[in-house]
Amino acid sequence: MKLNGALAGALLSFLADAGRVDAVRVRGTKTSAMDISSVGNLEPMEPRQLQTGDFVPLACNAALADAVCTPLPADFAGVVPCGVCYSMSDFGSARAGETLTMASGLNVIGRLDFPDGSKVTIETPSVFVQGILSMSSTRAVTGEPDISIRMTGDTDIIFTPEGENAGACSGGACNVGPKAFVVAGGQLDINAMPDSCPTWSHILSVGHAAQPVPADFPSPPDPPTSSSGALCSASVVNEDFEGGLNQWYGNLGAYESIQEGSHDGSRYLSITERTANFQGPLFELSNEIKECILPDTAYFFNAKIRLSGSTPSLCETAGTDCPILKFGHMDSTNQVRWRELLVLKPGTAVTGGEWFEFKGVFNMHTYQLESSDVWSLLTIAGPEPGVDIAVDDISISLPGAGGYPDPNNICGNLIVNGDGSGSGGFVFPHQSLLPSNALDLKSDGTNDYFHLNTRNKFHDTMKTDLITGCVAAGNTYTFSGKFRVHTTSPVVVKPYIRTLQPAQDKFEFQPITICAPQTSADDFVTCGPVDFTFTDVHTTASSVSLVYIIDDATTDVDMDDLSFVFKSGAPSGYVLDSAVTPSCWGAGAEVVLPSENLHHYDAETTTIASVEAGGQIILTNPIQRTSQDVNPDYTPELALLSRNIVFETGTTNTNGPSLVVLNTKNVVQKIQGVSLVGFGKQGVLGRNPINFKDNGDLTGSSVKKNSITLSNNRCVNVHGTDGLYIGENVAYDTIGHCYALELGTEINNSFDKNIGILTKKATTQATGETDNTPATFLITHPGNSWTGNVAAGSEFFGFWMDLTIDNALATMNAFSDNTVHSTFHMGIKSWPVGWRPSEPQVLVNTKVYRNRVRGLFIQFSSNVTFDGGLVADTRHAVDIRLSDFITFKNFNILGNTDEYMDIVNTRSGQPSHCGVATTGVRPHVNTFTEGSDGTTLENVAFSGYARPECSSTAVAIDMDSHYWKNTFTAPTTFSNVAFDTTDSIDAFSLCNIASKGVKDIAILDVDGSFDPAGGTGPGTIVSDDASMTEGKSCVVMTGSCAQYCQGNSALTAGAVAVSAPAPAPDGTAPAPADPSPTPALTAGPMPVPTPTDTFTVATPTDGICIVNGDFEDSNYTDWSRQVTLATSNITSVPGFNDAGLALKVFDRTHLARGGAIQSFETSCLIENEWYEVRADVLAEYADTTDIFNCNPALYYIEDFDGGSCPAIAIFEPNQNIITQILGYTTSTYNSNGWNQIYGVFKATADIINKGTLDIVVARVPIMADLTIDNVVLSPAPSGAAGKTDCTASNLIFNSDAEIGDARSWFIRGHSPLSKIEMAYPGYTGDFCFKHSGQRNRPFMGMLQHLDTDCFTAGSSYMISAWFYYFVTDGEGNETPAMCQKENVFLSDACPTFEIAGQNGAPSLGRLANTAAAPIVGGWNKYEATFTATSDLIGTGKIWVTVHSVGPGANYFLDDVQIVPV
Repeated sequence: MKLNGALAGALLSFLADAGRVDAVRVRGTKTSAMDISSVGNLEPMEPRQLQTGDFVPLACNAALADAVCTPLPADFAGVVPCGVCYSMSDFGSARAGETLTMASGLNVIGRLDFPDGSKVTIETPSVFVQGILSMSSTRAVTGEPDISIRMTGDTDIIFTPEGENAGACSGGACNVGPKAFVVAGGQLDINAMPDSCPTWSHILSVGHAAQPVPADFPSPPDPPTSSSGALCSASVVNEDFEGGLNQWYGNLGAYESIQEGSHDGSRYLSITERTANFQGPLFELSNEIKECILPDTAYFFNAKIRLSGSTPSLCETAGTDCPILKFGHMDSTNQVRWRELLVLKPGTAVTGGEWFEFKGVFNMHTYQLESSDVWSLLTIAGPEPGVDIAVDDISISLPGAGGYPDPNNICGNLIVNGDGSGSGGFVFPHQSLLPSNALDLKSDGTNDYFHLNTRNKFHDTMKTDLITGCVAAGNTYTFSGKFRVHTTSPVVVKPYIRTLQPAQDKFEFQPITICAPQTSADDFVTCGPVDFTFTDVHTTASSVSLVYIIDDATTDVDMDDLSFVFKSGAPSGYVLDSAVTPSCWGAGAEVVLPSENLHHYDAETTTIASVEAGGQIILTNPIQRTSQDVNPDYTPELALLSRNIVFETGTTNTNGPSLVVLNTKNVVQKIQGVSLVGFGKQGVLGRNPINFKDNGDLTGSSVKKNSITLSNNRCVNVHGTDGLYIGENVAYDTIGHCYALELGTEINNSFDKNIGILTKKATTQATGETDNTPATFLITHPGNSWTGNVAAGSEFFGFWMDLTIDNALATMNAFSDNTVHSTFHMGIKSWPVGWRPSEPQVLVNTKVYRNRVRGLFIQFSSNVTFDGGLVADTRHAVDIRLSDFITFKNFNILGNTDEYMDIVNTRSGQPSHCGVATTGVRPHVNTFTEGSDGTTLENVAFSGYARPECSSTAVAIDMDSHYWKNTFTAPTTFSNVAFDTTDSIDAFSLCNIASKGVKDIAILDVDGSFDPAGGTGPGTIVSDDASMTEGKSCVVMTGSCAQYCQGNSALTAGAVAVSAPAPAPDGTAPAPADPSPTPALTAGPMPVPTPTDTFTVATPTDGICIVNGDFEDSNYTDWSRQVTLATSNITSVPGFNDAGLALKVFDRTHLARGGAIQSFETSCLIENEWYEVRADVLAEYADTTDIFNCNPALYYIEDFDGGSCPAIAIFEPNQNIITQILGYTTSTYNSNGWNQIYGVFKATADIINKGTLDIVVARVPIMADLTIDNVVLSPAPSGAAGKTDCTASNLIFNSDAEIGDARSWFIRGHSPLSKIEMAYPGYTGDFCFKHSGQRNRPFMGMLQHLDTDCFTAGSSYMISAWFYYFVTDGEGNETPAMCQKENVFLSDACPTFEIAGQNGAPSLGRLANTAAAPIVGGWNKYEATFTATSDLIGTGKIWVTVHSVGPGANYFLDDVQIVPV
């Protein structure tokens, strides 16, 4: 069937206009010199002997079915003669388990039979089947194969056909490549798994283990027994001084006395006449007391204290010289040691003459409690001389039971005393993470809460040690807590689990959740409840604790009502289909669970421990993430990978074997129950695990219940073969398309109940193939059937209809009950030709969910109905583009489902679409065929597009804005459409398409589904434009850029409004308020450059990850890699500003690596947190003290004098390719000495997953020596330039130059004479940017890169700035000049901005200035609006470039802003 000429021509014309013609594959013609049918081999990149004919069954085997099989001869050399049958029966008894090596290959010309029970391994470079190869195994699959054929060698194999097939290869022989398994005229009869045994099953339900009951857990200690046999008291010291001094003294000269009038009117101890800080209340710990103290055990200390004197104490006025609890002793060798036990918490309110509380938790060690000590003393010291110390109510006691877990419910709540009320006024068992601070307990009179003040680090926070026996892998706990901050700036609290593995010295952090931003105005804010599932990382850790990272390093923080409550134990078993029985799946067999989130790669394997009745299996290592209740719409799959018969590669390289049934017509083949491991070779046609090639009609043949793993090139490839049944196969971790029709001529093949898990892209592909954008199911001809299949985790597509113009009109045999989930790009794709069947087609019960980008992408298609099914948790659920008669009926479309959000909230690190712009259905404004109907939605339910915690830009129905004509030509009908929201803004929107200038939309609503008044229809949804609503009864659909009109009067007979298209938007938008104060728009003096050494920015000293970053340890062991990796030499020199030491690198041989290099473990970083890097650098011409001339504005590496300045980058160890540049030298460059490198970066999963990275300070040309000091990596503070913050009022970094340098700004292109300098005054502040120097192209302007995270496709943004335009003559004189605003392409055009994707494409062009006309010699305003496109956002970076300024002209720039309109 052919596409009519006019339609084909129109399609080709459209594709040509779109640059897509090269993507249209002309199939059915792959019989070139690279194809096996003409070259007779599976290695098409090399010359082979030509094949000239088909292979037929050998006549000498005519009586083979009646032949008696004899045992394999003991001297068998690898050839089974024609007409002869050998049996492997001896390998089920006497020779069981033997390994046979057939160095010359296995050539089955007759018959070779492996009866049930055979156990043998065959190692061979080739297998040829010209007769019959039969194999059988009926026992349960246990992971121990019965039969293994191991393919060896990398040498090409020459195949010489037997008998009447000798002429099938040109010259009598075919080169079939290495590791060849070829069926040529013969037959495979392999039955290694009973028909009744499933190969995969949905998980119907999940069982969970009980709450752990650890044997080792903290419990209240029992007081010891004294030497006299008496039980000691829990209270070791309890002194109120009502009975006198009781062995308390004033310490070496101070005067002690008992006085009246304590805090409660009672007696107290007074220490006066102090002449030294160490003098204070002193108490001797006798042996009788010491033997009642348990070593290494927490004790509570509490005392009331008053400081007084003639002047206020330093503790009161400066927070220094405050009380300290100290312990001292003299041991039997007369050695004296003192140790601080407690320090008064910083920030404690101390007022002279008033009593305050001194309390805390301490412990003592065994060596401090020796009975042989000469003396042991406790003292309260610290205040300066002249300050009197009064004390009362001193107590030292063991904690009570309230600070320990309930012994009857040990793991019920991992946070003991979470509300502060359980430990008698103490914070125990919690503590401050940093020893320099102390956690406090406060009360508002009715409620106790934890308090942290005097903080100076993000991790200056509270820590709670968790019981390791409670955090077994798979256990889920629910976290909740209340937090209060004391700042008006938004603060985010992030609870983390901190772990330390045995024999390691670096902590790892796993996020529990990110609490909502809060300020002091919010009082206590509840975070959670949120579930967290522990993993093996926590089970193997030597310590596990709960900490709270606070993204404001200085604010005081209060915490209360903290809990971490047990929810469920680890999955203990899975209930599968009842057909999974012990006779099918057995202990030891390997299974795989596909990803159940948005990551295509998140599959896990384990083995079966046992199989119980009713389909329940117990796994050896439970897969922890499948722990939630199972929803029948999203049931996870579990697939069996092991088989009893294994074909595998004998080497670990990527040159794997291939099993091909080659030009063998009318011979029924059966391949059932085989495991193929490591088969295939990338980039070579036909080198697939299973390849049926040019066999014609093979009805009755089956490829069934096989397992294909670690394939290098597809899974099951069908080439020129019809009538196959391909069913119940399992493919895992494969490269390229998986289940594929290759030519586009294959028909009547049935793909049934197959599953493909982790389909990965090829890095090398054969000419004309598309395996670099793979689909788990590649459909090149509709005339086949796909039923009950699952694509579970593809790097690109689940199903791809990649048709030709010739077969695009063909009908489909069947497409029903197919599922796609966890793909990266698209679930089901019809592209580039589309599918336009000559008769209406129905795709039944299609499920597509949890895909990263798109669910269904339908282009250039028609006559297709999706009846039943769903698309869920996919950013863009359904996109319909230039298609006719597309119908969805009885269908559900869900944005962010409760089921998936439960996964996201339960397990850390799970991606979601919550918070990004999501869409349900996007019909197109045009049809492909003029006059055809467009999209119909009938009985379609939308939900999950109005979740309050997710993006407000989510909308259930939008319009696809990639229009062909800028007028609506696609009659669209809605009937019985339901929403879970009453807000039009969440249900329907025409705003995106209106912003493109299409304002004549008219959509028929048959039954009033969209009627804001709740009518029963009919009605019409129209663009909110006067041309569409004039004279009609319409109401505004709030926030939708649409109105709802009663009846269908807005529709013509052609179903489209006849009014002319509305004009495109004029590009203006309400202006944001100008900066205040605003200088007058009048001429004035030009700004002048600032001195290059004006600015110095303090470098933090409390960095992470990097050791010896200040180079004060001149050993430089941690920085020695530059010697081995870049053959440089190093030495110590005076440091920055002549302070301390620095590292000088000389004799450099590598620009990028010739510097300071240190390896670090990425576990020191927290995933998705932002960090800043800094360093001081001095670049000098080699072997001189002359400052090297470099240009910090250059974005690209430039290896010449005046080229790149130093930068900080990270590399993978022993690799010369930069992983990421973290920081650049800042402008203006100081040509007199030291400069600073600065940058920020996000610790992405890709960075964290590297494990180990090299951090390198280099990138300056090798003609320079490089001196480096003060290398610091630390958490990036709020508002750091370059730190993406989508809530910021301005998306541009360092917009006003007030930082004092040009960080985040570069010059676009390779323009070494073009620079960024700092100048003053600015338009509103002290400083501005000056783009000086020379360039030869208008686009070589100032450039900033922005992440696309903050931009939404279809949304509009205003960009504004202030420019001061001037020209520079040949002698460098700068003169203010007039520029032309109206034409952006003139040589003297005024500055504009260009918005483009990464590396400059795609581009929205130069955005014309809509502000006032320019003046000469003054600041001029620039304004423009632009709309972010999906293509722009898809590049990952947005380039904002100052454009249009011609050669010889320059500008000052200030106050650059990008804000949403």
